[in-house]
Amino acid sequence: HGKAIEDLSHYISLSPKDDFGYTYRALSHRTIKKYDNAISDLNSAIKLKPKKREGYIHRGNTYLKTGNYNLALADDVRGCVLLLFDGKLDDEFCSSSNNGFNG
Repeated sequence: HGKAIEDLSHYISLSPKDDFGYTYRALSHRTIKKYDNAISDLNSAIKLKPKKREGYIHRGNTYLKTGNYNLALADDVRGCVLLLFDGKLDDEFCSSSNNGFNG
């Protein structure tokens, strides 16, 4: 996973506004139990694409691994809501203020 993290870090340096690199680097970090790094990368991915459910689902699963069940549940619910609405939610709901799901 070290090579994958290295390659994805390079990708991120070339495409810092693409959530793909952050998401997949987070999954590599999570595989080697570097949960803080994974959460940081997933926060970046979510910031870039707040209406994309995968970031919330992956971050929720990572919080679950750390024993942070409340944040895991909040992210899983957020991901499921986004799935139900297929990303067709208004910006107010998807902003991290006033909704209780700001992880």
